[in-house]
Amino acid sequence: MELYPRIKTINDGRNLLHEFDALIGHHSHCPQPVSFFSVDNVNKLIAYSLGNFCIGIENKMHKYGIVVKIKIGRNSEGKWLIGNVEWTFIGSRSLSEQEYTVEIVDDYNPN
Repeated sequence: MELYPRIKTINDGRNLLHEFDALIGHHSHCPQPVSFFSVDNVNKLIAYSLGNFCIGIENKMHKYGIVVKIKIGRNSEGKWLIGNVEWTFIGSRSLSEQEYTVEIVDDYNPN
């Protein structure tokens, strides 16, 4: 339930960007920042945590997440790179004891 990644997570992620073009994290149960870093003049992506997509817990703190859409393609030299990135907040809510819905939400407000 941490809204921001820990310093160690940020540093570990930045180090991993020397090997990977994008890192998608999880486990904090709430959305964390989506960030770009330049590594050797190439933009790379870290989404520290996408939060929850859909969870069967009736608690405001657990009902939010992020959906990320990443376009990838080759540049003029034929190297694969990340292009356009879109993201949006989502929220889940129960419709019944066995049914949940996931919807786009305008903002993230767990309070």
